Amino acid sequence: MLLTLADCGELELIARLRPYCHRELIGDDAAVLTPPVGEQLVVSTDVLVEGVHFSLGMADVPVTMTPVDVGWRSLAANLSDLAAMGALPLGLTVGLAAPPDCPVATIEGIYQGMAACGQAYGTSIIGGDTCRSRVLSLSITVLGSAPAERIIYRDRARVGDVIVVTGIHGASRAGLECLLHPQWQALCLRNCGKRGFRLINVPDPAWMLSSGSVSKCALLALPAWIVAMVLPQRSCKFVKPVA
Repeated sequence: MLLTLADCGELELIARLRPYCHRELIGDDAAVLTPPVGEQLVVSTDVLVEGVHFSLGMADVPVTMTPVDVGWRSLAANLSDLAAMGALPLGLTVGLAAPPDCPVATIEGIYQGMAACGQAYGTSIIGGDTCRSRVLSLSITVLGSAPAERIIYRDRARVGDVIVVTGIHGASRAGLECLLHPQWQALCLRNCGKRGFRLINVPDPAWMLSSGSVSKCALLALPAWIVAMVLPQRSCKFVKPVA
């Protein structure tokens, strides 16, 4: 029998999620953090909703991710905001809202993914909250710090500054299309010359490059030049098959 949130209740759920959290900073009404000496606190929050930002099949949208993938992707998106500001993470809190019929294994998988991502980037879950909802959603707040002189503000960009991005541009969109249209996967894998890698939908650096650059330059009325030849990219062509 599949165990759901309605079966276990909030207290049992919290006990099940505790192994994925920081061992010393949870258990009280609030977590206590001390930023490194001489550094300022940097905070970022993202809200992710089932059927909008990811799909586990609980909404009327095709399944595109596993619970572990959802957890990793959710935290990675937040950590990228800290990195864009020049900050390193100190910890994160997670607000979880889920329907009563949501499987407990799904929630555990999401937290497993967040814990794995946090371990990879030197941070961990230090608190949060849970509540009942009609739709599965996550509200993640990451806390970081950086020396004041190293924080990167959009409104302080100047002519001559370099716009730096990482990741393979367009790969996220291609991966999502393959997940939504399984018949395209063989073609994509063959053109890329790869075998056996797993397709997941993660934040696309191409979107970050265009959105971040446009908003920053519009704010300051500055031009930006993007040199396509030096952007990270895979040496493959993604061709939509004829129906």
